[in-house]
Amino acid sequence: SIKEKPSSKAEKEDENPGTVRILLLGAAESGKTTLLSQIRMLYKQTFTESELIHRRAYVYNHIVSSMKAILAFASANDLQLSLDNQQRAKEILSIEECLGPFTQQEYDAIENLWKDPAVQEAYKKRGNFNLNDSAK
Repeated sequence: SIKEKPSSKAEKEDENPGTVRILLLGAAESGKTTLLSQIRMLYKQTFTESELIHRRAYVYNHIVSSMKAILAFASANDLQLSLDNQQRAKEILSIEECLGPFTQQEYDAIENLWKDPAVQEAYKKRGNFNLNDSAK
């Protein structure tokens, strides 16, 4: 009998008897990527440069989206930012998507906003709005 040659990388990997394939299902922010990362670290598999860049972009975007959620809650609940931080909040809220390192201005804005009493008060009430557990 003639054996067909595997046509894709996945098919080639399936020929290896030690290969285990898993399908991770779950809601957004439920820990699928974290679980996969833990498995890879446990078995000492390194991440590709592309994967590291993607994860880094995810972290930057997560910081911005978390600050936006805190600012939205603060605004909706009449928690007043200091005058300086009102402009910084506008800067952060205007960011569509953050995939790379922060500019110095963005970094300073996030750092100063985090120290604002209104932001801290909103963060204390994070159970009342949708904020990821890793936001701090």
